[in-house]
Parts: sequence; C-alpha cells; structure tokens
Amino acid sequence: MKVVYVGDCGVDDYSGKLYPGGCGLNVAYYANQAGLKIDLVSCIGNDENGNVPLDIVKKMQLDISYIHRLNGKTSKQSISVLPDGEKKFITYDPGVISGFRLNQGDIKFIKEHDILLTIYYSQISHLFNEVMGINFSGTKIIDFMDGKDFRKDINFVKKYVNWWDIGFFGLSYQDKAFINGLIQLAKDLKKKVVITLGSQGSLIVWNKKIFRQKVKPIAAVDTTGCGDAYLGGFLAEWFKSRNIRPAMTIGKELADKCASHLGSIEP
Repeated sequence: MKVVYVGDCGVDDYSGKLYPGGCGLNVAYYANQAGLKIDLVSCIGNDENGNVPLDIVKKMQLDISYIHRLNGKTSKQSISVLPDGEKKFITYDPGVISGFRLNQGDIKFIKEHDILLTIYYSQISHLFNEVMGINFSGTKIIDFMDGKDFRKDINFVKKYVNWWDIGFFGLSYQDKAFINGLIQLAKDLKKKVVITLGSQGSLIVWNKKIFRQKVKPIAAVDTTGCGDAYLGGFLAEWFKSRNIRPAMTIGKELADKCASHLGSIEP
C-alpha cells in the first residue's frame, strides 16, 4: 500500500527559533512513527530555512525527489504558546508554495499510489484545486483543518464530496452546528468523517456508525501539530488493522506525544 500527501512542508518560528513543520510533513512524520510510510509532494525554498524540514525528511528516509527546491523563501508559520500550552498562530508566510504548481512528473508519481491525502487552507487553494482535478482511482482524503478558511460552511465540504472518501476536521464542541452538519452529511452520503476535538477527544462517523473517544487531560507544552499527529497515527493503524478503536487510540497517543514538547516535531 502506497500513500502520498500533497501539501506543505516548512518551518515553525517560535520567536526566532525554528522547528520543522507544515501539515504535510507533520502527518508523514507521525505516521512514520506508527509504521506507515507517506511520500510527500511539496516544495521548499532555496533559503537556509529549507534545510530544516528537508533534514527531517532525509532522516525518515523518504524520497525527496518530489519535494521541489524553488527559488525563494520556505513557508514559515510564526507561533506563540499560551500558558496552558495552547498554540496561537501569529502570521503565516507561504513563501514558494504560494506559486507552486504540480508538473506531469508529480501527477504521474501521485497516481502510482493507493491513497492520496491533501489539505485545504486559503493560501494554497490553487494547489488544492489542482489536486481536485487529478483523476485518482484510490482512496482520497482531505484535511479540512478547523474550517475557518471557508467560514465552517458545510456547503464548501459538500462541493467536493464526490472527490473525497475520508474527511478530517480539527474542531471544538463549540462548533456544534457544523459538527451536526458533518455527521448528517456522512450518514446521508456514506462518507467517513474524523473530527478531533482537542481536550474533548474525538468523534468519528464511519460507515454510518458514530464512535466517540473521551480523553484524560494532559499538561500540554505546545498543541501545535497535535491534529496532524492524530491523523498520522489514526491512518497508520486503520490501514493496518481496519479497526476504528485502536486507530483512535494510536492517534491520541501520538497527539499526546506531540503536545509534550515545543514544536510539532522536535528538531
């Protein structure tokens, strides 16, 4: 089984100290820890910052042929951490990924896989739309993140419903209307939806069944990347065992591990 993620890799900036980051890299890193290799199609700049995520990819022994090194800056997310460990995103500079386009070699490589993951946020909507145009015959997964970039409008999710098989969302219990809409959509259209809820656990709709996971509170150092860690762990276990409960457990364990240190990935 071959898995590919088309998305971002970059750096997270904590008051001048850089850590490897980007959702694509985070998911691949934690899936790798759970025994699932995920290839990356992405780009970094030819600046010094680009070496930060590239070093992690090399340590995971992933193919770097499709992580394009482009002329310009590596994407950078500036982050501060609140006293309770909750992340606060300050500014985001997309750098070279703002103009990144898939070439025919990328598309051919993507089609060689069985599972395709991608992500939506406004700064890379052009890349997302390119991926939506790929005629991919395998399992297709979209990380819709917290939904803020499309105002948590269920119609945006429905717009792409004929493309995705599994949808991931990082929400809170305050998003009750949106969550209820996702549950109904999953049931009506036989879709699979995974919703992480931070300290409130997770909720999954899978083949019309609802699974809920309650969690014990932890003393988080930094919650950056926890959703990505959960996604990576969940997928690794699901594709191995095809069992939801263990997949939820592995996802939670890796999310807790991610929250135990500063940065989504320790440098």
